[in-house]
Amino acid sequence: MSSPTDPYLMQPGFARVWPAARERAEDNGRITGRLTLPGVTATELDALGGLLGRVLNRSDDGSLRVGLDQLDRALRASRLQIRLQEVLEGMGGPLRDKPAERAAARTTLASSWQIISRHRTLSVHPELTGWLDRVRSTGLHTRAARGGDPFALLAACLNVLAALPTEPAEGLAAFAARTCPGGDTHALDRGRPMDVLCLSALTHLSDQPTPRSAGARREQWSAWGVICDELSVTVLTVGLSVAGDGYVERCLAAAAAVGEPRRLTLRELRGVSQLDVGPEVFVCENPEVVAAAATALGSACPPLVCTEGQPSVACLRLLSAVTATGSTLRVRCDLDPAGLVIASGLAARLPCRPWRMDAAAYGLTDDGLPWEGPAPNDAALAAAVAARGHVQLEEQPEILAALLADLRRSAVRPWPSATALGHLTDGP
Repeated sequence: MSSPTDPYLMQPGFARVWPAARERAEDNGRITGRLTLPGVTATELDALGGLLGRVLNRSDDGSLRVGLDQLDRALRASRLQIRLQEVLEGMGGPLRDKPAERAAARTTLASSWQIISRHRTLSVHPELTGWLDRVRSTGLHTRAARGGDPFALLAACLNVLAALPTEPAEGLAAFAARTCPGGDTHALDRGRPMDVLCLSALTHLSDQPTPRSAGARREQWSAWGVICDELSVTVLTVGLSVAGDGYVERCLAAAAAVGEPRRLTLRELRGVSQLDVGPEVFVCENPEVVAAAATALGSACPPLVCTEGQPSVACLRLLSAVTATGSTLRVRCDLDPAGLVIASGLAARLPCRPWRMDAAAYGLTDDGLPWEGPAPNDAALAAAVAARGHVQLEEQPEILAALLADLRRSAVRPWPSATALGHLTDGP
């Protein structure tokens, strides 16, 4: 029996034949099917015609199609007495069985998804089942893995998500060291595979758009108790006349005395567990309400805190500190699906009463009084917003006017002593 590298088989006329035959055989998993030589040359026609024992002609498109079984029979019957498989393996090593490989890959893939579907995190956050379906359909885990093991990345991401939300809040590097493989403090840095996949999951859980900026990313992590930068996480306030002689108390009292809004960083609120601002604190969603209240009421503005959308960790820490001394939160958000989520989230964590956030305020009844129920988004309101598709935003002139009227009626309150203010002001 001849060698697969016999000079006859190595002639130029076969140079494209054997690679094409190998590709077809591997695609089919056996020596079967037809190979196609586009733009076949006269040299190739002569070589193949000599092997097959007949004259070959090009097709109308200039190509030639030959069955692998024909080549195999011709090689066996030739003086070489060699099988086509021996020729192909002698030139390029063992043939792959691609159909078998694909079947094995499908089995492995199904098994991997089955393991992921039983991950313990899904009992903590069952909503992630829908996210996993989307990841599976879009291949996000594969793209995020960048050539690495996508299921190892996905499992590591789910381990991180199981630890959320963190309470108390935790820095990003420390959180990564505690939850990521190998204690890698940089595993959740912006743009890293774990960060990309985890943020996708958090936006699904929060029903928020995917963060497109560094600030939006920080806010998303912050909403789950992970602080990317404690100087960038802030809360906007106005009118918080706080009793006490601590730094934060004096800062807020000084701002309230002149009727100016004050933005506190999470760093400033570090260690602050109680702030005495009186029996009631108003909470709004949009900064426009704070600006309008400061302009209209000045130093007479009652305590008002702005969530600026989903409340940041700084916002939640401030609200926790004021409710720790007995204050009740009067919560008002936009009457739209996102606003209802914000309000219900606050009500689940802190003592709240709704502030013009009820079915009556939405125009469903003739009762103009704010609803006084236990949660800011009663079923009638949520159903009405979903059914009508109509939103009621805080900055709409008629809504803003009503909110300012409420604040004006609540404006009578004691001010801190001049001694307390003197630490941060020039006047007595």
